[in-house]
Amino acid sequence: MGVNLKNLLRWQNLKIHVSPALHSREKEGPATPEHRHEDFLELVFVRSGQAIHVVGDREAPIATGHIFLIREQCEHYYRNAQSLNIYNILLDRGFLAYFKDDLQSLPNYQLLFNLERDDEKAVLMLDDRHFPDAVKLLENIIAEEANDTPGARTIVLGDVLRLFVFLFRHARPVLADSGGNSGHAYKISRLLAALDQRCQEDWSLEKMAAMTRMSVMNFRLEFKRLTGLPPINYLLKTRLTKAALMLMLPGKNISEVALACGFQDSNYFTRQFRAEYGMTPREFRLQP
Repeated sequence: MGVNLKNLLRWQNLKIHVSPALHSREKEGPATPEHRHEDFLELVFVRSGQAIHVVGDREAPIATGHIFLIREQCEHYYRNAQSLNIYNILLDRGFLAYFKDDLQSLPNYQLLFNLERDDEKAVLMLDDRHFPDAVKLLENIIAEEANDTPGARTIVLGDVLRLFVFLFRHARPVLADSGGNSGHAYKISRLLAALDQRCQEDWSLEKMAAMTRMSVMNFRLEFKRLTGLPPINYLLKTRLTKAALMLMLPGKNISEVALACGFQDSNYFTRQFRAEYGMTPREFRLQP
């Protein structure tokens, strides 16, 4: 069974929807029908209870405080649900694109949205100290979504963004230090956040590997597996993205932008920028 986001939205021009769901154990079969999300991501926050989350032929236990992402076209269901009370945060992939430049400096954002692969599901955990604040935000979003008064959409947008930042700041990865692929993903997510914040620094392959406490060979393989790019190529793309954002603003000339983004040679910067964006930095800055 496929589900489309358009049919669930309260406002068609705000591509996000939050809804609670309660699942209980059944004698036979899955606790929920197997289904897939045709065109949206689903961030799940477990308010209470426990269950087994089944994705394809993979199973993972989930419990109170767990947070995980379900991608588009991903078929899944819950079984052995014991009073499983969850919040489903449904969003269009482009929703966070407007805020990506700020959010990707948070390792947990990288872990959930940039590193997760179909063969490995990252799970975060929110502890008791921060749990009530997250529930309060979610309940307020649900109440405002049901509200038809002016200003409701604006409140929902603000609370959703506050919720994401809150979760990315305060949750911790489950089993992040247990070794294996899960530990590698968390270590590399921290590196990606550092590259985003300090792309102007001199990042060698050895320096990157040292930050993740992995051998250079293992780091190179894991990095490409999790991001789809070799480390140096990823760094170059990060620098060019930062440069493009800076070129949209006044205050620095092109040579200063290049240096601020880690390019010591402005000619090299121009060549790489043209290869990425199909125009020179000067042409990019002058476009309407």
